[in-house]
Amino acid sequence: MDLGIQMKLSQNLIMTPQLQQAIKLLQLSRHELETLVEQSLIENPTLEITENSDEHSNSENSQEQGQESNDNNSEDRIENRESAEQEEFGSMDEDWSDYIQSGAGQIYEDFKSGNPDEEQNILENTITKKLTLSAYLFNQIDLTFIEDDEREMANNFVNYINEDGYLTASIREIIAMSPPIENLLKASLGKETINLENYNVAAFDEKYPSSGKINSKLQVAKKLIIQNDPNSENKEEQDPNLFVADPDKMSQVNNSLCYVLEQILKKFQRLDPNGIGARNLRECLMIQFEAMEMESTLSYQILKNDFNNLIKNDIQRLHRKYNT
Repeated sequence: MDLGIQMKLSQNLIMTPQLQQAIKLLQLSRHELETLVEQSLIENPTLEITENSDEHSNSENSQEQGQESNDNNSEDRIENRESAEQEEFGSMDEDWSDYIQSGAGQIYEDFKSGNPDEEQNILENTITKKLTLSAYLFNQIDLTFIEDDEREMANNFVNYINEDGYLTASIREIIAMSPPIENLLKASLGKETINLENYNVAAFDEKYPSSGKINSKLQVAKKLIIQNDPNSENKEEQDPNLFVADPDKMSQVNNSLCYVLEQILKKFQRLDPNGIGARNLRECLMIQFEAMEMESTLSYQILKNDFNNLIKNDIQRLHRKYNT
């Protein structure tokens, strides 16, 4: 083996990170380059875009030189136009000053100064109409009841709702006092007969005790009926809220008609608020429990089967019966 010194010349290309980045940027189009710059600015908040002051100044100088030649040619036209505009706006300023001095523009001046008068707040002083319970129910009925006859029956229920939301007339009374409703029920039922052997027909005669105010339209109608009754005595002393249908007419109302109207009432009682049109507190609470799908709860069973013991606060009996 011979030992010696040899000289070798070679070229190597070292790809530094800066060189790699430059090659990558050269391959990008203008749109891709702008997108990359925007993305880099978002990812790295320390980056900033700086403009070349020399190029910027040169471009401004070239623009100024071009504008000087154009400005010289248009100075006369601009001066003529400004003089015409000054005359026009001068007359408008005079008219506006007269408008402000007359006091008619005080609201605008207050708003412009940032100190508007509280009494002049248009939104706060706008007169709004309070939505009554009857109007609220009518709006829901129009959206809930599709059939015309069912909608008319449901609208009729609103006339018998008192201020607490209870139904102040029984199903049988409503039919006896409303011949149009009776005709709709007969047309809906036709010749069909309904087997009500296992149905609680006593519910057809239930109603909330008449206390307090009811719908004004029904109240006026009751007053007219009482005043036109030749057998009525002390007409001025009778309370129209205590008026009931003619017993003879009520006896002629069959249970099949009451059943059909009862189904409309059940749908009516699901309106908002739940339990509207209930005939007693127990029915109102049960409707609200059913709306929340709580029929399987102990509270619902107590309402359904032992409401009397509940209102009597007979806790011991309820405890023994339900083993709680």
